[in-house]
Amino acid sequence: MAEPAIMRLTAVAVAVLLVFAGCSGATVGGAGTNDETGDTLNLPPCPDRPDTLTGASALQYATAFEEAYVTRLRIRDRRDEIASVSNASVRTDEAVVRETDEGWVVRFGVSSPTWEYRDGSHVDGGGYTTAYLITDQQVLRAGTTDPDNPADPRENGTAVECPPS
Repeated sequence: MAEPAIMRLTAVAVAVLLVFAGCSGATVGGAGTNDETGDTLNLPPCPDRPDTLTGASALQYATAFEEAYVTRLRIRDRRDEIASVSNASVRTDEAVVRETDEGWVVRFGVSSPTWEYRDGSHVDGGGYTTAYLITDQQVLRAGTTDPDNPADPRENGTAVECPPS
């Protein structure tokens, strides 16, 4: 009985991936500036939590949140040194979405953002697996570099908010 639900959620994940295919991995910065600060880094926006939580809305929210969260977090202390950044890229093709008593657990792989410093050097962030518990009241995040031993946000999750730009 659980397998059809997982298959439907996999189909939803693929549909979300196709809808957002042009959105992930985009390079930001370098073209145009923020008029107020002169900043050339245009970071991904922080998404609003969905009004109604479903498997599809939880997956869409978690992936958009992760792209914004990790990209903003990784560069916030180095902003003046960075010339351009490529957003984190979420891999939803193997995403797992599961409804629990607490809320929706969403797990997926991520390719970290990469960035180029003004001095010409660059950083490739690698990849990892992250999981979210999304409820009506909070968002918990748990990350790991071991895809064979994924973290459970219900047990090891930390409450998160999207970092300011």
